[in-house]
Amino acid sequence: MKSGGSEMLNSRNSVSLPMEGTHDDWALTVGVESSFSPAWKAWGSVCVILGAFVASFVLMVILVVTKEHELLLYRMMPKNAIRSLQRGETVIDTSARATIYFSHIIGFTTISGHMKPSEFMIMLNQIYGEFDRLVKKHHVTKVETIGDAYIVTGGENGSKGAEKAALFALDALDVVTTFRYKGMRLFIRSGLASGPVVSGVVGAALPKYTIFGDTVNFASRMESTSKSMRIQCSSATKHLLEESTLHSFELRERCDGDEKGVFVKGKGMVHTWWIGGAGKLRSSQTSLQSSQISAAVPPVTNDDSIAKIEMGDITAKDKDSAGFGAEDSSSSVRADKRKRRVSFAD
Repeated sequence: MKSGGSEMLNSRNSVSLPMEGTHDDWALTVGVESSFSPAWKAWGSVCVILGAFVASFVLMVILVVTKEHELLLYRMMPKNAIRSLQRGETVIDTSARATIYFSHIIGFTTISGHMKPSEFMIMLNQIYGEFDRLVKKHHVTKVETIGDAYIVTGGENGSKGAEKAALFALDALDVVTTFRYKGMRLFIRSGLASGPVVSGVVGAALPKYTIFGDTVNFASRMESTSKSMRIQCSSATKHLLEESTLHSFELRERCDGDEKGVFVKGKGMVHTWWIGGAGKLRSSQTSLQSSQISAAVPPVTNDDSIAKIEMGDITAKDKDSAGFGAEDSSSSVRADKRKRRVSFAD
C-alpha cells in the first residue's frame, strides 16, 4: 500500500524499516521531500562564528600576556631559578669555580650631582643598555646594577665561565671608550675574581636573584683597587683563563714600581693580573687575530683629576683633563675594531 506522493521518496531522502505481519511482510518507508530548515538558522550560524572568534581572541590575548610575563621574569633571573620558584622550591645553587665581574663608573657621585636626574637616568640607561646587549652576546648572567656598579657572572663553572666574563669585560671597555653623552665621556674600573659562590632568590615580596660568598667580595675589591679603563683579575681567574681552549688571553702581573700585587682589605697583599686582550686560538697557536673585537687603547688620563672627581673637588680644568666635556678630535680615542687589546702602560 502506498500513500499519496510516495513516488517522490527514494533511498536518499527516506528511511525504510522492515516489519513482520501475521500473513505478510511489510516495509514502512518514511521520508520528506526536502530537509527542515528553522527560521533562526542564519542568525544562529552567525552567533556561533562570532562566539568562536571572540573566544579565540581572548585566548590569544591571555597567551600573549602570559608569555610577556614569562619573558619579563627571564630578564630578571635565570630560567632554572624561575622553574624552581614555579614548583614552589627554594632556589639555591652553588658553583665551585664561578667568575664574577664588577665595574664602577669613576666619579659617579660627582657626575650625578652636575646633571639633572632625568638626564642622568637617560645616560645610565644608554650605557647599561649597551652592557645588556653584551650580556646576550657573550651568554653571561647579569646579576644586578647597584647605583653605578654593574655585576655579571660567567654563567658557567670553570674556564668557560671565566672566558665569557673576560670577553664581556673587554667589550665593555670598548663600549665605554666610544660612548659619549652630550660630549661627555665616561671612565670605568673593572675587576674579576673566581671561586666558590652561592646564588639564589631572596624574599617573597619583590623576590631578588643575588649571589653570596667571599668571591663576590673579592671581585668587588678587584674592581675598587683597579685603575681607570683597566681590567684587574685575581690569580684564580688568571689560571682559569689560561685553561681556555678557545681564546688566548694577554695577561700581565700587576707591578706598582718594585712591588708586585696590590693590598686588599681583609686579605693583605695579593698577586693580581691585568687582562690586556684576547685572541682566538688557531691550530693550537696563540695569536691576536685581526678579526677580534677590541677594547681600544685607553687614553692617558690625569690620575689627580680623577681622584678629585671621586672626592667631589672638581674644577673646569680637572674636567678637561679627566675627559669630561666636549670631545677633542685631536686626542679622541679611535677604537681599533681589528684587535682586542688594552694598554698596559701605567
